Amino acid sequence: MALWRIYLDPDRPDWSLIDSCFDFCIDRHIVGIGWGLERSGPLSMQDYEVLAGRHYAGDGHQGWRTAFNAFQRMKPGDLCWTHRPGVHEYYLGLICGDWTYRWERPYADAGIAQSRDCRWVRGGDERPDGYPRHEANTVSRIRNAEAEVEAFRVWMRNRA
Repeated sequence: MALWRIYLDPDRPDWSLIDSCFDFCIDRHIVGIGWGLERSGPLSMQDYEVLAGRHYAGDGHQGWRTAFNAFQRMKPGDLCWTHRPGVHEYYLGLICGDWTYRWERPYADAGIAQSRDCRWVRGGDERPDGYPRHEANTVSRIRNAEAEVEAFRVWMRNRA
């Protein structure tokens, strides 16, 4: 089991969509990130990586590679922390599915191109152990054994 931290942010720089993007992921039981390719239909992870590499090549678009590399390493059984933007409301998710690419409605409307099935539980109002105070990356692994144990305890206590 690995422990992750993710921002459930929309694909585009329209920050008015952050709350709706967050709710979209929680309500649909997914963990997701953007970096869409403006094309619908299924894509394999390998095809996405090639196409995104071409699409996002150039200055100012290197964040897609960092996010993709971390997101592709998530596995079913991993745990993932997130928080509602602007407030201290933390959620812990259990990754339940493999990577998928979707860029049709309503995923495109929410700015979520890449997703995995995820069961979310409300984790509380205080920043969890190991949760970074300031993190620029969309997705990052929390490498802290005590934080992993505490996240597992939170999951066991709050799961349905």
